[in-house]
Amino acid sequence: MKLRKWLPLLLVIVTALVAVIYISGRETVPEGTLAVDTKGETVYVSLAELTAEEISATLTDAKGEEHSLEAKGVWLSAVLEAAGVDMRAVSQVTVLASDEYSATVTGEELRTDGKVCLLLEGDEAPELVVLVDPNRKRNVSSVERITVD
Repeated sequence: MKLRKWLPLLLVIVTALVAVIYISGRETVPEGTLAVDTKGETVYVSLAELTAEEISATLTDAKGEEHSLEAKGVWLSAVLEAAGVDMRAVSQVTVLASDEYSATVTGEELRTDGKVCLLLEGDEAPELVVLVDPNRKRNVSSVERITVD
C-alpha cells in the first residue's frame, strides 16, 4: 500500500533525472550558425557569411490552393557547399530543429535548383522550406543542425 502512495513521486523524480541527463548531454550550436554533421565531423556555417537572395515561389497546398512565398533565404545546397560537402555524394540530409523536430530531404531534391531552401528572416532562426512538398510536413522552423548521409 505504501508503494502506491510513493509511486507517482518516484516516477516524477526519475523523469526529471532523465530529462536533466538528456539536456546536459546535448551539444549546443553557437548562435548565428548552423551545425553540419558529415563523415563524423561537425562544421559550423555562419549564417552571416551566407549570401541571402530573394526567394520567390508559388506553393500549392494539399487542398490545391496556391500561396505565394516572397522571402530572403539561401538554397540548402549552398549551405552544404559552404561546409565543404560534395553534393554529388549526398544521398539524403536530415534537418533538425532546436526542438528536435526533423525532416529528411533527398540528395536528388537538393541537387535540383529551386526545390529546397532555408528562409532567413531578420533575427529569427532559419526555416527549412521544401518548395515541392504540398503538405508542408517537411518544413522545419528553428533549424540548428543538418546531418548529411
